[in-house]
Amino acid sequence: MLVIVRHWPSLISSTLLFLDEPTSGLDGQSSFLIVSFLRKLAAAGQAILCTIHQPSASLFAQFDQLLLLKAGGNMVYCQYRND
Repeated sequence: MLVIVRHWPSLISSTLLFLDEPTSGLDGQSSFLIVSFLRKLAAAGQAILCTIHQPSASLFAQFDQLLLLKAGGNMVYCQYRND
């Protein structure tokens, strides 16, 4: 599971866009375009929470925060990327 949330403080004052596997069933190019669009929304201040299963390396690189959960919902790993 991969999570992207940009601008944590905006979660309080704006709407949270939640997407459950928005790239499921898409080819690599289409998946990359969807995630690139989500990054543009996040850069504009939209709070986004997104789950992605088995992303490609290029898709994976588009996310700001990774939260890896194991069965039962227990956290295994969490990292925030600063650019």
